[in-house]
Amino acid sequence: MPATTRAAFSATAGRRRTASLPSHWLANPGIAAPTAADGLPASADVVVIGGGVIGVATTYWLARRGVDVVLLEARRLAWGATGRNAGLMLAASNALEDLASIHTLLHDESIDAEFEQSGHLALASSVSIWNRIQDEVARRPSTASPLHALDRPQCEALLGLRIAPWIPGGRWLPAGAAIHPVRFVLELAERAHRRGARFVYPVVVHRIDDDAVVTTRGIVRARDVIVACGSRTPRLVRPTRAILHAHRATVCSTQPIPRVFYPGLAIDWGAYYWRQASDGTIVIGGGVAESNLLATLASVFPDLPPLEVARRWTGTMEDASDGRPLVGRWSPRLWIAAGFGGHGLPPALGVGAALADSIATAQPSLLLERFDPARFAR
Repeated sequence: MPATTRAAFSATAGRRRTASLPSHWLANPGIAAPTAADGLPASADVVVIGGGVIGVATTYWLARRGVDVVLLEARRLAWGATGRNAGLMLAASNALEDLASIHTLLHDESIDAEFEQSGHLALASSVSIWNRIQDEVARRPSTASPLHALDRPQCEALLGLRIAPWIPGGRWLPAGAAIHPVRFVLELAERAHRRGARFVYPVVVHRIDDDAVVTTRGIVRARDVIVACGSRTPRLVRPTRAILHAHRATVCSTQPIPRVFYPGLAIDWGAYYWRQASDGTIVIGGGVAESNLLATLASVFPDLPPLEVARRWTGTMEDASDGRPLVGRWSPRLWIAAGFGGHGLPPALGVGAALADSIATAQPSLLLERFDPARFAR
């Protein structure tokens, strides 16, 4: 790898505050959010705190079950990590991340969220990473979705682009998909709204007292409360401060160019990640300074035309200390869904459905057993 690119990998994000700036997706949602309720209701069966993809998906499934549900959001729907990522959907091999189910729901609900299943290619930055990719493919279970190790000429043929010689090959996942994350959330929220779900925003939640949620706009009482506000979870569920750890990533979008990237792409295991939206905008992110993002693309693809930054922003992700999300009952009335570490889009519908089932039936879903927050009880 060239020295300039190695330096880019080790660079840290600038301290300039950009979280308040709208991302490409937030600035171009293509649809209006559902109308917020005029005021805070006095009570509801369930209160969901957080208007990201996990909170909205859970609200949707609760509303489908006929549950009286209210979602509270501090800013606007999808304002946090959901609206600041690249919109990649790289599903793992488990029932919560079933792209076929996502596709079916989008079809059945007539949701146009620019969903594309055009694959994902992760390019290896070194021979050691390339060897790891080949080992992973060799050990891939036959029941898992197909995965292929492609050498550089095969990657060039796949993309139709010349790739720098320091890239030995790549990891090709044909099932990789992408979506407009903000439009996905707003459309799903609208379908929940049609089924009776209420949305209240902007409203800040101060604390949760037994069956009461105390906010800047009053108090709402609920039988169950679901905290799904990502990196802000420790503010409301204080013990999670020792479990959830937040980190920022820098992301930017370019001025549109003729489409050259159809699959989603990455370097290694996501040191950099990018995709080109249907309008020609390239959205690229990683834990580095913005100036290095476009330099990386130019280094990997020598024939790529010059790119101009249109927007820049940061996103905050949170990971649990053991690498697994926390999803399930935290206390008798309190549920939690956090710690997705930038991987919230693929499991959102599955997690929301499993949470809704758990609450509606008063029986924890077996699908959430691995993510039970009780594992940290000690």
